[in-house]
Amino acid sequence: MVKSSFPHKRHSRVHCSGVALVIVLIFMLLLTGLLTAFFSRSMNERQGSNAGVNQVKAELFARSALDMILGDLRDEIYAGSAKIVKDGVAVYEPNAVQGAKGNFYPSTI
Repeated sequence: MVKSSFPHKRHSRVHCSGVALVIVLIFMLLLTGLLTAFFSRSMNERQGSNAGVNQVKAELFARSALDMILGDLRDEIYAGSAKIVKDGVAVYEPNAVQGAKGNFYPSTI
C-alpha cells in the first residue's frame, strides 16, 4: 500500500467548506437586514406622503366649501337688495322683507 504524502489535505477541505458556510450565512444575514431596513424606510416614507396628500385634500375641501358659502351669500345679497352707488362705492340696501306672518318689514338703513 502506498501512503499519501498529503494527509492534511483532506482535513483542510472539510475545514474550508465549513468556513464557506459561515460566510454565506453572514452574507444572508446582512442582506436580510438591509432588505428589512429598506422596506421599513419605504413604509415610513409612504405614510408621510399619504399624510401630506390628505392634508392637501382637506385644505382644498375647506376652500371649496368656503367659496360655495360666500357665493351663496353673495347671491342672496344681490337677490334681496337694491344696488345704490354712493361716492363710487356700490352699497346694497335690503328690500322690504316679508315676515313669517305675512307682515312686511321695511329696510331701516
